[in-house]
Amino acid sequence: MSSEIKTAEDKAERRNFFRIDDSVTMSYQVVTQEELPQRMDDVEAEANFTLMGSMASINQNMAGIMHRIEENDHDVAAYLKAINNKIDILGRALLSNDNGLTEQSAQPVNLSASGLAFYTSEKVDTGAILELKLLLQPSFTGIITFGEVVGSDLVDEQVDGFDYFTRVNFMHLRERDRDLLIRHVIIRQSEVLRRRRELSEQ
Repeated sequence: MSSEIKTAEDKAERRNFFRIDDSVTMSYQVVTQEELPQRMDDVEAEANFTLMGSMASINQNMAGIMHRIEENDHDVAAYLKAINNKIDILGRALLSNDNGLTEQSAQPVNLSASGLAFYTSEKVDTGAILELKLLLQPSFTGIITFGEVVGSDLVDEQVDGFDYFTRVNFMHLRERDRDLLIRHVIIRQSEVLRRRRELSEQ
């Protein structure tokens, strides 16, 4: 394996494990090993919740084409972006009308493409399997995944009324959703670094 290929793989691996403190609207429920195969199949039926994620994935795949269009014809590029914005608005409306999660407040989490840590009102057994619904902000990207609890610890002081800090490793995450998480984490990390730089300049 060439050093260039190995370096690219190392960078991709590091991106997978970038961790950020974020605010995410989310819900979870415990599922048994017996229930897991059916619940995984049911994810495909949650089309409205994952709609924005599907569109974001398509946009990523088309980014190169859009860049070439912008270079050659600004009017066509502006028109396509306007259409994309209309579709985005419709997608958000469908998600808002079809899912109670959009009415909940976001909660603090520690997030990466390999796992999630968040506060819970009860202790969750280590080894338990959770079905997780995550609504990333501000993109309204919905992701459904499954993870194994690796720890659930009592906190010294309550955080937003929660007593435990629960850590989960993702065990069934679609590649498309992993790519979206990596992109979200990198964008969030860039925003934090930019704010720090602006504060230091002030």
